[in-house]
Amino acid sequence: MSDLFTAEDLPGGLSALLDALVARTPDLTLRDARGSFTVKELADRVQRVAGGLAAWGVQPGDRVAISMRNCREWLEAWFAIAHAGAVLVPLNTRLSVAETEYVLRHGDVRWVLWRPGDGALDAQALADLEAAGPPFAGRAVVDGESTVAGERTYASLAEAEPIASLEDGLSLGMIQYTSGSTAFPKGAMLRNAGLVLNGFGLGHAWQMGPDDRVLVSNPLFHCGGSVFSFMAAVTHGAAPVLMASWRAEEGAELIEREQITVAPVIDAALRDLVVLARSTGRRLPSLRLASTAAERDLFEKVVDALGCEVSNVYGLTECSPNVCVGDIADPLERRLAFIGRPQPGIELSLRDPETGTPVADGGVGEIHVRGGSSIMLGYHGDTEATAKVFTEDGFLRTGDLGSIDPDGYLAYRGRAKLMIKSGGENVAIEEVEEALRGHEAVADAVVVPIPHERYGEVGFAYLRRHSGVEVAAADVLQFCRGALAGFKVPKGAVVVDDLPRTGSGKVDRTTLTAQAQAEASAPASTAATNSA
Repeated sequence: MSDLFTAEDLPGGLSALLDALVARTPDLTLRDARGSFTVKELADRVQRVAGGLAAWGVQPGDRVAISMRNCREWLEAWFAIAHAGAVLVPLNTRLSVAETEYVLRHGDVRWVLWRPGDGALDAQALADLEAAGPPFAGRAVVDGESTVAGERTYASLAEAEPIASLEDGLSLGMIQYTSGSTAFPKGAMLRNAGLVLNGFGLGHAWQMGPDDRVLVSNPLFHCGGSVFSFMAAVTHGAAPVLMASWRAEEGAELIEREQITVAPVIDAALRDLVVLARSTGRRLPSLRLASTAAERDLFEKVVDALGCEVSNVYGLTECSPNVCVGDIADPLERRLAFIGRPQPGIELSLRDPETGTPVADGGVGEIHVRGGSSIMLGYHGDTEATAKVFTEDGFLRTGDLGSIDPDGYLAYRGRAKLMIKSGGENVAIEEVEEALRGHEAVADAVVVPIPHERYGEVGFAYLRRHSGVEVAAADVLQFCRGALAGFKVPKGAVVVDDLPRTGSGKVDRTTLTAQAQAEASAPASTAATNSA
């Protein structure tokens, strides 16, 4: 494991981290679709872009948005915004124009750096936003020519003279908007020092070092890319390899070509790699570790199909994002049964979700989190939501259930409110989904509640099948009856090729719930039914 930093001498912000990396490992090589570049070259560009931002008029505390897919300019702009003392508002390139407009206006964004073709935000959308007012203080286009008066090119920003860092790592550094699957997205106010510390804790648990090459396919506009993948790598001198966006075949080829050793990815990407390994024999021998947030079954399949180590994680955007991580020094069985211990400086408390009282040792309760710069400052522009999410003694309510063993290892027990109340019985949705995934033809399963005249509500399942495999929904429901009580088995199901996802890669349960209600009420529904 690398001794590049210790927790005690870890830099407290992005600018300080970049300076330290240049001093300690100037030849650290990063890579994107255009080729390789060193951390020294990155730092030189960052200081010039920061100078360009300052000369442009960006003031400390100003909100600057980035709308790009993964590339070196995203990293340059991120570090340069911090260097100039400004606040980053990363734009999710998967959002619609209307959703993007909400984030820009709610986040008080005054400056925009955007790249044509990367998402819904384009020249016309920007012009329409400005016409509705107020106009941005400045816009800069990346990899393109300015088409409107007053818009700069990103290349021109990088021609400025460097400036000294204006960053305060413990102040607001990023407003990260949540996925917004249940309501308007909230802007979690994060500190750059917390992002650095969080990434360091991940890399430490994974025994990351300068011999590692780390896949960064999670989008940088989300903490899953910027911290879980990128920051975990560089804080240990490992080499990040950027992928613009995840595609299964391209991802496997990139892992082989670049000899990737560590893959911190979303669970869907790991499922893709398992399917490829089983269908083509592609085991990706360079890969020593895969990490995501998922259930035990997926990790067992990864170990079997790819033969690499695995590490589970638990976290949320509000915690920058990881709270607990599986240490690969632990035995495999422990990593399969538990998430892991808390990140440095983080304290956990399990409490009754209704009363807020601590649960007895070994009991299941809502996970509350406190301590460390990784915990958000609050929700931007929403004091009411901030007050609701924090307890009087400073813990953040996660809405997740867990238990902790005597050695301090967290086990995830599901969402506190991800339940179906059917005929007087509480049905844990995640338990049902896990049972459905046990069918050999099912790659993934999502269960949502729908109204029922007799039982109040029941479950309806969406079953994503493995590529090239045919399966009847009724057969899966019958299989499920062998594992679950009758009242837990979904009362309807459909087989699909893919599942809708939010901008952060999570399954879009809101959309599926609306679809399920329509499916179930349609006069000639093709959904399989379960009358028991």
